[in-house]
Amino acid sequence: MLFQQSEAEPEEDISYKDNPNYCESRLDFPKLIDEYGWKIGIEVGTYSGEYSEYLLESSKLEKLYSVDKWRDHMGDSQFYPPLEAKVECRKRLRKFGKRSVMQQKESLEASWDFENQHFDFIYLDAGHDSVNFMHDLGTWYKKTKIGGFFGGHDYMVMPYEGATVVFLTDIFAGLVGQRLYVTGARNHTPQERHKVACVTASKFLEKGEEDKFDHPSWYIIRNG
Repeated sequence: MLFQQSEAEPEEDISYKDNPNYCESRLDFPKLIDEYGWKIGIEVGTYSGEYSEYLLESSKLEKLYSVDKWRDHMGDSQFYPPLEAKVECRKRLRKFGKRSVMQQKESLEASWDFENQHFDFIYLDAGHDSVNFMHDLGTWYKKTKIGGFFGGHDYMVMPYEGATVVFLTDIFAGLVGQRLYVTGARNHTPQERHKVACVTASKFLEKGEEDKFDHPSWYIIRNG
């Protein structure tokens, strides 16, 4: 498995449900899932399946939908060819049996399969350009249950998309009246969130994707 939890001992006995801002990376999200008792989740933008595999291995989710179009992925040669990614994803997830459901669909098309407030946990890692990301925010937020998790990957200044994710998630959280969290930014002021985004961007430019450090995630615990 690509993702490995830290072997370091926690500083204290943390309740992630009471302190959701304590998530240092998306590797902590299974702790939120289990403390809240969330059962049904979806990852939109699964690609080769590493994070879906991690979620299923590390949490008590009863079912996780893993959605991807498995076609040209941003035209970037650093990613697997789409067919290879789909095959790799299937290999990773088949061991979970009925807990795992793969769907080859565009994000919007996949959303049509589910009623509003269907999911306890939604994680977006699909299109990061402004048009697709705006559509995903508006579409999938409605599919999140009250008291559920709505979040996604790459809260940072991206090489191609710029600060799209940072800018739009900040605005969206304000529009829906929800508190926005970012992994690694415990006090969650805009200044702290943006500092995390910029520091991560500088690491990206210095080390590149092959370093496999984890990009920050943004997330909302929907309370209304």
